[in-house]
Amino acid sequence: MRHSLLTTCVVLVSCTATWAADRRVTEIIDGLDSDNPKRQMQAATTAGELGPLARDAVPALIRATQAADLALQHEAVIALGRVGPDAAAALPRLIELLRNDSVILKYSACQAIRRVGSRSNNRRALRALRRLAASGKPLIAVPAAWAMASIRPDDAKITEFVVPVLVDGLGHGSSHVAADSVGALGQIGAAAVPSILKAMPSSDSKVQCLGCDALAGMGLDGEPAVGRLIELTRSDDGRTCRHAARALGMIGCRPQQSVPALTRLLGHADTSVRINAAEALGAFASAAASAVPQLTAALSSKDEHLKRVAAGALGAIGPAAAAAVPALDQALDAPQGSVVLNAIEALGEIGAPGVAVLTKRLSDPNVAILAAAELSDLGPVAAPAVPALTRMLEAEDQTARIEATVALANIGPAARAAVPGLLKRLRSTDESGRGAAAYALGKLGAKSAVPDLKQGLKDKDQRVRMASAYALTMLDPQHRGDLREVLPVLIDNLKHDMPLVRREMAEAVALLGDDAQQAVPALIDRAADKDATVRASALHALSQIAPADRRVLAVALTALSDDTNSVRRTAAHTLGRQGTAAQSAVPALQQMLRHPDPFDRAVAAWALIKIAPQPEFNKQAIGLLIAALRAENPRARAELARTLGQLGADPRSRKALEQLRTDPDDAVRAAAEAALKSLR
Repeated sequence: MRHSLLTTCVVLVSCTATWAADRRVTEIIDGLDSDNPKRQMQAATTAGELGPLARDAVPALIRATQAADLALQHEAVIALGRVGPDAAAALPRLIELLRNDSVILKYSACQAIRRVGSRSNNRRALRALRRLAASGKPLIAVPAAWAMASIRPDDAKITEFVVPVLVDGLGHGSSHVAADSVGALGQIGAAAVPSILKAMPSSDSKVQCLGCDALAGMGLDGEPAVGRLIELTRSDDGRTCRHAARALGMIGCRPQQSVPALTRLLGHADTSVRINAAEALGAFASAAASAVPQLTAALSSKDEHLKRVAAGALGAIGPAAAAAVPALDQALDAPQGSVVLNAIEALGEIGAPGVAVLTKRLSDPNVAILAAAELSDLGPVAAPAVPALTRMLEAEDQTARIEATVALANIGPAARAAVPGLLKRLRSTDESGRGAAAYALGKLGAKSAVPDLKQGLKDKDQRVRMASAYALTMLDPQHRGDLREVLPVLIDNLKHDMPLVRREMAEAVALLGDDAQQAVPALIDRAADKDATVRASALHALSQIAPADRRVLAVALTALSDDTNSVRRTAAHTLGRQGTAAQSAVPALQQMLRHPDPFDRAVAAWALIKIAPQPEFNKQAIGLLIAALRAENPRARAELARTLGQLGADPRSRKALEQLRTDPDDAVRAAAEAALKSLR
């Protein structure tokens, strides 16, 4: 619910921003077509600020590139580049400008063509750009080379041609040329590494720093340069050390070599070097655990920036940074808000070891709301905080009460001691938190709240009605008495503006099973939702409500090609639930068996076992199913356990099911026991 409130704000802001942008585009077009030079220039500048949102102004911007005023032409070209791919109609004019006498216009045209991207993949553009890249004039040659690399990123011949031009640009005196070279080389990646390393002589710190920056932009592609970067962390020049540290963090590999080098830099005399080293260590997450003592010491620095970055790095390291908890607690008393924010987030990322401090801080008015939010994200791990969160339900501050309510909801059944306090909030005349209280009571499994929640179905507040319907479904999905009132509310909110609400409504409807047939059309719509979590939840609900519906088969088949793992897997599960009726899905599922992700392969195998069972394939699939027993979702683990039991005696299945006897989830343990009995 906390995230729902945030999402509401985002939706409202987005709608307002879109409306405002539409109005500004109309003003831009009018301004560009006016006779007032000042107004024309302002319109072109505004179009550049709007970027892709100014796509409808492209024809007017093209006309402005033909104006007599050089400054207006330049501003219009910049704006077209910032519009991006939607400015493809401007390409002929931009290519013409590559032959203009003005160096400024040629430069801005190169940059614009680069930003328009692959749509400018034509021979005319490449010929004109190649001529400029070979001109020997770095101010034009470098942006032209970058544009060529952007148009044809996978063309080895073009890469071979442009890399020397770009590497030469690293040593140019102009900051524009150097920055363009860094950006282009970073984009090219691994193919440019050898040339960059060759161009980084030990005597030229400027080129060393720029080379580090180019390597940093490559991410993992910069891995071959890690050894050289570690050497540079020993430079006598602080600036070189700083850039090398940043590059090691951005590349983020070889922690055995990189982490010790970065840890050593935490003792550097230059504070800016220490800051970059701390930030880079955070990029290595738990692999940087050996640096916890040094990062903890950095929390006592007088420099606010270093303290903030050190706290962030400790949070990135996570549970392995438990030793830093006392120091992070002290950091919460810092006068700087940025330090406090990073420290409290770090305590949340560290997890269970940080719960005691977060709980204690619920009584600190300066950080209580932040502490509650972190405890909320921890879920059941934050159970020790329940008494303090329950007391917080009585806080004077409305936001504090809502944060405490959401935290208790996310802790779940372990927070049942808070039920009386939540019921008091639900019965309150305070409009703001009643919906959150109803939602939390459902999450806590508070069956004693059913009479109040039934009343909530008739509440004048739409949020209370929605949350009450959700809670009643979670508390007793088999309860028939309220279905007539609950189901329409759930279906109506499948169209809610907020993805989190749509997802949870779909999850609630899924619990109603066959009784929710009325929801099938709305769920089919949500299976094409723009939010992946909603798509997955809608597909799961359809698999529970209407597994034999032919419409569901069509939707699930489409979803097998989804870009998101959870959606693909849920689609395969939905098809498996259809059994032999889903024969048309067999080719697509067989293709999914070749997916690089082991969980995708496992779900595809499970579905094929259900749709087209073949003894030989079933035996081969056992290994895939066992590998997927590491799935986080307990429903998935339970389903896999049941399937292993159905496939007959196999030593591998028996061993895997024996291990599931200690699973933390009751349903998984029960499924494993039942499967083991079937194997006897």
